[in-house]
Amino acid sequence: MIVNAYTFDFQEARHFFERRGYELIGTVKGWPKGHESYTLIKHLIGPGEDFPATTAFAPAVFEIKSGSEEDGEFIADRLEAYNCTFAPRSHGYFDLDKKVVDRAGRMIAGCVAGISGWDTLHIDVFWVDKPFRDRGVGSYLLGEIEREAKAKGDYLSSTAGTDSQVVFFKQQGYTIGAVLKDSPRWCTMYKNLYKHFGRLVFVGVTHMMKIDFYYYSIQCPLNETMVQLLNKYRDKLEIHFHDISQESALAKEMGMFYPTLTILNGQRRYYSPLRSSFLEQAASGIYPDERPYLPMLSSNTVTKQIVPLTNENICLACDCCGFPTDTSCAEKERFLRSCGQEIYGFLHADERGNLLGGAEYLPSMLVPYDIPHSEDAAFITCVYLSDAEYDYKSAPIKALEQYLRKTYARVFAVTDEKGVFPNGDLAFFTRNGYRDNGVVFEDQAYCKLHLVSKEL
Repeated sequence: MIVNAYTFDFQEARHFFERRGYELIGTVKGWPKGHESYTLIKHLIGPGEDFPATTAFAPAVFEIKSGSEEDGEFIADRLEAYNCTFAPRSHGYFDLDKKVVDRAGRMIAGCVAGISGWDTLHIDVFWVDKPFRDRGVGSYLLGEIEREAKAKGDYLSSTAGTDSQVVFFKQQGYTIGAVLKDSPRWCTMYKNLYKHFGRLVFVGVTHMMKIDFYYYSIQCPLNETMVQLLNKYRDKLEIHFHDISQESALAKEMGMFYPTLTILNGQRRYYSPLRSSFLEQAASGIYPDERPYLPMLSSNTVTKQIVPLTNENICLACDCCGFPTDTSCAEKERFLRSCGQEIYGFLHADERGNLLGGAEYLPSMLVPYDIPHSEDAAFITCVYLSDAEYDYKSAPIKALEQYLRKTYARVFAVTDEKGVFPNGDLAFFTRNGYRDNGVVFEDQAYCKLHLVSKEL
């Protein structure tokens, strides 16, 4: 049997429990504001375990009896009165239960939660029906609950979970406050999973959010734009840059297959291009929401003008990013020149020369991702720009394959299963004769990446 105890710094009870064999397994700083909370446990061996004897409270003077419901309310009221002298509550407790229903009105997910007077969201039960897991339903429900809690002035969210649940909450930006092993048996319970909504507060001291920005040089012109943007926030965020171009071991360790990977506070991963709105939220201590880009894609192939991608038209390729700058295009050109190729891929343009799509590659030996590397293998770094009406990617990728046959025996790519970033979706590649070699990386909240290949 395991006994759990929870206490706060102002209650001065932590050492009382530790002297009686309890072990501190977690601390949440800044809850309540300006204070700390502690989680302690003790394993009871069984009946008859000896406890330290005391002389101040001899059985002849005091007697322990079972308490009634009224007694419990009295005890709770007395402790609450004491707690409020150190951490007054701004309001009473009120429920924030939510549910998600399908079009037929059937409940497919739900949450039992509430907001305490210490401006904290407490999530007691969080459930998603199995067929709807890993489809964004849980993230949608949790995001809505957090949004409403933040609107009511909450600064912290708290919950608990077992092995199977903690992965989800960590992906949503929650920190593990305490770990309790073998409870329930053969499982691990993660107590005090918490998330700060405002700037992170630790005993009255404000800390900057930490950003680790991993990027593959200027393989994508947006990388240069993002580096410049991050440098503007150095006074608001603790920023660390990691260029993985020559760091294949680091890329493998981080599970990196995107042009960039952003990690907040060493725990939550983001894959999309950074924007000012994202950094403003991070600077305020908020973990931004990120959802995969899942547009409708047509299989209706169309072919206009197919031209090689060379140093002379790199700026046209940069149009795939939306709003390229002269600097980002120049840096993209510098990166490609360093790879020593005459042709970097093929572009698909309309009659006026506007970009419709494209496919780019590098020799696999130059790619830092955890992919097969050999002299006779090429790697498709990016395939871009299709929509719900036409498939503009098949034509340039076929032209690229025809070109690669002169030098390479096979070609590899990494694609998301459902999304178009990077390169996807998977159906596009299988439709073009590529073999699915299996999943190489999965983030349940965002992507499932497959390695695909084709013999040339």
